[in-house]
Amino acid sequence: SRRAFCLKINNIISYLQIMDFPDVSFDDECCLRVFDQEKCKRSSSLASDCKLLVSKLRDFQEITSTLMANINTIAEDTECKKLRTIGLRMKLDNMQRDTQRATSILQSRIEEKEQELDRYQTQLESLLRADAYQRNEIIKLKYGN
Repeated sequence: SRRAFCLKINNIISYLQIMDFPDVSFDDECCLRVFDQEKCKRSSSLASDCKLLVSKLRDFQEITSTLMANINTIAEDTECKKLRTIGLRMKLDNMQRDTQRATSILQSRIEEKEQELDRYQTQLESLLRADAYQRNEIIKLKYGN
């Protein structure tokens, strides 16, 4: 029965070779192959290489996705810090302007008070002169000089 099977197979192979199918053969595992066994091995190798490449591409995709997520997180954090820094800088600028304004107001008040002091000193000197003159006049009138 086995022998009969082998004969039938050989007849089929002979027929296929006559019909111009020279690449039909059996491989090491007794499987009927339409292609040359070397081409089948290369095809299998290529298929396994493709599977490996696809696997590596998936790994790369995961790594890049993770990296992009991390970069986006860092970018968002940086943007928040940048906005906070801008806000603090504006607040500092406002504080400097307020300080300059307050300094200017206080300087104006100091100048006003100095002018007022000068007026009072001038008035005091005038009053002291008038007082001295009046005392002198009183003394002249009193002692007849």
